[in-house]
Amino acid sequence: MAKKFISILGTTNYLPCIYQYNGQSYGSDEGLRFVQEATIKAHCLDWEQQDQILIFTTEEADQKNWQDDGHTKEGNPVKSQGLKYRLECLKKSQGMKAAFENIAIPAGGNEEEIWTIFNHIYDRLDKGDDVLFDITHAFRSIPMLTMVVLSYARVLKDITLQGIYYGAMESLGNFKKLEQMPVKERIVPIFDLTAFANLVEWSHAVEMFVKGGNAKEIERLANKEMGKIFRSQSSQTLHQDAKKINT
Repeated sequence: MAKKFISILGTTNYLPCIYQYNGQSYGSDEGLRFVQEATIKAHCLDWEQQDQILIFTTEEADQKNWQDDGHTKEGNPVKSQGLKYRLECLKKSQGMKAAFENIAIPAGGNEEEIWTIFNHIYDRLDKGDDVLFDITHAFRSIPMLTMVVLSYARVLKDITLQGIYYGAMESLGNFKKLEQMPVKERIVPIFDLTAFANLVEWSHAVEMFVKGGNAKEIERLANKEMGKIFRSQSSQTLHQDAKKINT
């Protein structure tokens, strides 16, 4: 069992931004080009050596954003640090222990390639893994595909979904507007979308109860949520409410 961070890397020449999550800012000096770096800083710096950061890249994404200097302007290379280099910096400067790698995937231009992406992601999940997924730069059908993969792996590999995250850059306006905006004003919120994936699990549990009178799955999910409350720094009132439900 290990912790695994999974993300799809796109091909856009991303603008440096300041990402905010849970009251913390990431990239407050010069900004960060890759939301994955912010999400990893927020969740993965204390991971151990057996844990993994898996970045899935098409051939184009590998050339443009995984490697350095991948973009061009008027035919000339644009100096920029790729995500591979940024993760290497996290190991050196932040002491990040988790291993990282990029995994080649097709572009997803047809049904066969979409199934190939599904299999590549599913095959990298092992029984009992704790999984975080950043879907910010996922293209076309990948966000929907992600939900299917995770639901499938929850049943067959007993994975635990620790979080699904999305950096909402579009909340600041279109790309042209962002280009004209100073970096210090490009403050991008990272949304936690985990509840939507959990809703799929709850829907299945309710279906089991409605169709067969089996409430065991509802009980399991309720106990899991109450356990999170008891372990958290939530208000005393919330703890008391959870105790009432538990009894």
